[in-house]
Amino acid sequence: MRIKDTIESKLQILQPEFLEVINESHNHNVPPGSESHFKVIVVTNAFQGKMLVARHRMVNDFWLMSLRILFMRLLYIP
Repeated sequence: MRIKDTIESKLQILQPEFLEVINESHNHNVPPGSESHFKVIVVTNAFQGKMLVARHRMVNDFWLMSLRILFMRLLYIP
């Protein structure tokens, strides 16, 4: 699964009215086809009444939690 698809899938928890994930990796010094830099545009009622920083934290916290779960699955300590 592409990283873009994973981001879109994970952010469905916010029940977005609009969600766009744009791969902007080509704007950076990375190999062709890389998935390292993304722009996320999300509109959801979950953001209602929240300041911009709080909205960013919601998305970042959720994404970090998803990464921790992934890391725990990849990590093997005998």
